[in-house]
Amino acid sequence: MPLAAIAPATLPKTTDTVIDAICAGTIGFGNISYSLLRRVAGRDYGCWDELGRGRAILTSPEQLDQYLYTYGPMTKDQWDQVLPRVRIPPGRLRIVDYGCGQGLASGMLIDFFGTELAKRISNVVLVDPSGVALARAEAVLRCYTESAKIWSLNKRLDDLIVEDLILNGEAYSIHLFSNVLDIDSFQHIELFNKILKTKGRHLVLAVSHNRNFHGGSSRLYEIAQALNDYAQRGRLSLLESTIREFRCPKGQKAISLQLRLEVLHGSV
Repeated sequence: MPLAAIAPATLPKTTDTVIDAICAGTIGFGNISYSLLRRVAGRDYGCWDELGRGRAILTSPEQLDQYLYTYGPMTKDQWDQVLPRVRIPPGRLRIVDYGCGQGLASGMLIDFFGTELAKRISNVVLVDPSGVALARAEAVLRCYTESAKIWSLNKRLDDLIVEDLILNGEAYSIHLFSNVLDIDSFQHIELFNKILKTKGRHLVLAVSHNRNFHGGSSRLYEIAQALNDYAQRGRLSLLESTIREFRCPKGQKAISLQLRLEVLHGSV
């Protein structure tokens, strides 16, 4: 498959290891995977302290590579525990990846469910305050999906507006939060109020460290409780609400949230 079919036609020349590999044809549709990305770009530049324990807004390709090297395996261990418990509905899909970084969560979702799922993705919305991370994420997702429209929003989560998240059409929305919901730098309930202005069916998948400081796991429980309250008041139909605390293979404590719901009137 020619490069133009899998990557932006106007990809600039950069020092980004992943984008350069895509331009060179080393990474492309048919071979892209988390394992290949980490093999190509996961490098120890000795700048771990610049990552802010994985919460900093990254400003250079070297920091992206360091994140992939340092935190990539942990992120994969978390999603490996979550995804086998997920049932993806039939039909067209939209993915919204919040605080997407370099697109690891979206990529791992497609890695797990395969090309059959990738072909059903009609739209991908990538949200991140880091411009360099967002550029890499968009290039990566263009390799994962054949014909999806990809929208990149260079914003903090508090700066999202309802119009950013409205879906035109009948696709099922999958909302991904990878080590994001536990961070107390944004208004999590208000974000969900914006998300749930979109009429239709939604699947929320989130995983984070299981901790009780600087935000932490309580924020996932607060979201689950808020949506349960909305359901009791008839503002949405909550079909599934599951929180699971677990340990990854290397012993790290983690927590996941899975919500399956339908907004009937787009007025939550």
